[in-house]
Amino acid sequence: MTLTVLLDGCDVAEVAATFPAALSGHVLAYDLPACFALQDRSIEFTTPWDDVSPEDLAAAQRFDDEVQAFWRVHARIPLRGMDLLGMARHRHIACLTRMVWAAFTIRRAIERFAPTEIVCFDDHTGHGLEQPPGMGAMPLLQPIVRGMAENMGIPVRLLPRARTTFTDRAAHASRDQGERVDLTTRLDGRPFVLFAGSGNDLLRQLPLIRTICRQTDLAVVQLYRAAGDDALHQLRDAGHHVYHESQVTNPSRDCKGAEEEVAAKSRNARAEFDNASVRATGCARTIFANPHIMHHWDFLFGDYARRMAAHVATWQEYFDKHRPELIVANYPTPLLEVGAQRDIPSLVLSHGIMSCGDARWYSSLPEVTLGAPSPAARNRLVRIGIPEKRIAITGDPGMDATLQTTNACARARDSIKKPRILLITSAIAAPAHQGDLPAINWAGALRTFDELNDLARRQPHWQFTIKPHPRYDQVDLYERLQADLPEAQRWHIANEENLVELVASADAVVVVNNRSSAIVEASLLSRPVFLLCGDMPGIDLAAWGLEHWPRLDTVAGLEQELTSAFAHPEYLADRAAQSQRAAEVFLGENPKVSDERCLTTIQQLIGNATLVPSA
Repeated sequence: MTLTVLLDGCDVAEVAATFPAALSGHVLAYDLPACFALQDRSIEFTTPWDDVSPEDLAAAQRFDDEVQAFWRVHARIPLRGMDLLGMARHRHIACLTRMVWAAFTIRRAIERFAPTEIVCFDDHTGHGLEQPPGMGAMPLLQPIVRGMAENMGIPVRLLPRARTTFTDRAAHASRDQGERVDLTTRLDGRPFVLFAGSGNDLLRQLPLIRTICRQTDLAVVQLYRAAGDDALHQLRDAGHHVYHESQVTNPSRDCKGAEEEVAAKSRNARAEFDNASVRATGCARTIFANPHIMHHWDFLFGDYARRMAAHVATWQEYFDKHRPELIVANYPTPLLEVGAQRDIPSLVLSHGIMSCGDARWYSSLPEVTLGAPSPAARNRLVRIGIPEKRIAITGDPGMDATLQTTNACARARDSIKKPRILLITSAIAAPAHQGDLPAINWAGALRTFDELNDLARRQPHWQFTIKPHPRYDQVDLYERLQADLPEAQRWHIANEENLVELVASADAVVVVNNRSSAIVEASLLSRPVFLLCGDMPGIDLAAWGLEHWPRLDTVAGLEQELTSAFAHPEYLADRAAQSQRAAEVFLGENPKVSDERCLTTIQQLIGNATLVPSA
């Protein structure tokens, strides 16, 4: 019997059109869109989690560790004091982990079904680095399936593609925007702090930017790669300098003259990498000796290396002309990495109060100062090996609005006749965007949402609102679950509403199978926060500082808990107090706004000379 691995609805449709017999064999739905498409056709399927137990995760981690170790040793392109494959290192770490998880779960499916033939698509273009939100393509998935099958001696039936499956949206996310700007003229000799970011992080930086402009004589320049019109309007209204990167940089003439040097170094690095790949053993061989993913390595040692070399030359030239007092960012970018190489003081702010549990992401950053949201967050970073001298307690600018609202937030109602429940959700699958081995058994999480849907029908007087993650979620799942209900009885999906306002109007908050920063924010607003996390075998709650919140593993347990809480206001208040204490333990202090702390950190990084109060 055949085994076919499908990622999305288009995969399902193409197999149905070109080799429909495969849908009568074993089918592995690798992501939610394939799952929904197969359900719509009443086709039986399995998921990666049907063949992976919680105990298997340790084996997957060993697989990943071996692959990552090989990459660290053998994948380097040195140029001008930089390693072109070491810039934005986490992109490569995450990509390799996605490849490892695919290989690990596909091997388990093959071992379970013992297929006589593997059916896969003939994908041979594209790369595996993460694409922007909403782009779910995985151009390396089918080549991994093919390589695994051939390595295990199983015949492969290749299906042609009827569509283009990959467009490199990340490469085109930052186009030239606006007229060129002469910073020398605009700044008129004033020392400046350079902020860099994209998307939501630009607004997260705004409170600190306002504080700098208000309390110092420093100018502020904020550069972005991608931003929405609304965000740009808010930023420009603040009065500092806001430009697209392309407005203040020019393609380096030096880089154009050094193309041969870049090409030569890339060729030499690729030859060394290929020689090592041929000799790879064990788990590393599964990835690096697979002949069908060569297009990924071709991209990294080719077009990607040229782009990184251009960034290096451009930003080195930029900093020779316009050296800032300090660089502030939320994510590693070429600008930040080159600035660190040029010994420009640099500060990476938190991109979420929960982010300090992400050990691999922080460990992959360049040698810059890290802004920890709280003392407990600093301690977590120290435990994962970050030197304490590189950590400053800055608070989390993104949470300042919540902290300023805590005293004004309405308290729980004395009488609850129609309880209001806020569900905080996030993506349960999204394998194209995973940065680590999956933490969520999404097959189990689907059943949990089914049971939440049943709960809502059993308790029609309970009012449910879902606050989905702004970038990664499965709103189509929620709509499918309640499609047969009158619109007035369906869950309200609050895509645009403000989190603080939603929490303030809720009687209880339930965080469903994720570790969102909203856990802390909702707890500080004096609301009971329940963690419904029975489908997260890959998460150690204590390691993330989440062990003190009320935890429930089943929807039945949640229903019992909420029923008791809504019937007894004092019990609900006790749970709210427990959640607030948990948040304070998580932070390691009574929460504080970030602006003054950040300003103190800036003063320590660049000295007092330029930090005189503005007139």
